[in-house]
Amino acid sequence: VPRVRVPRRPCLGVCPTDWLNVFARPGAHSTSDDDSKYRRADSPEEGYDSERAYWDARSPIVRFGRFLEARGLWTAEEETALRKTERAASIKALNDAEKRAQPHVKHLFTDVLDEPPWMLRQQQADLKAHLAKYSEHYAEVTAEQIESM
Repeated sequence: VPRVRVPRRPCLGVCPTDWLNVFARPGAHSTSDDDSKYRRADSPEEGYDSERAYWDARSPIVRFGRFLEARGLWTAEEETALRKTERAASIKALNDAEKRAQPHVKHLFTDVLDEPPWMLRQQQADLKAHLAKYSEHYAEVTAEQIESM
């Protein structure tokens, strides 16, 4: 899959940063992310219990749900049923994914950028040396994987 690079330049209208402002993620970026490092516990504005409540009120998904409900196109019962069904499907997908083989360790460095910068290449070399030296502690990483990094 080719990666698309967007040059950093001023733009008019909607830019990637504008989208982030409009569609700010209310929770952590990933399961390994501790958003307490950059989220405030208190609300940025009066009338909300927390920053999370402040952003939840602005969620485009929540707003669109209210829009559909106001027009009789969606109900709370449909929402509950959909959430139950999709939660079960998500849990099944996670369980199925956990049964699959883990990706090659080299993809820690190849899943985002087409051409890794020098510091990522250095980190990859450091990891390769570390895995080779302490391979007995990394049973899930094969010698072939280490060699092909």
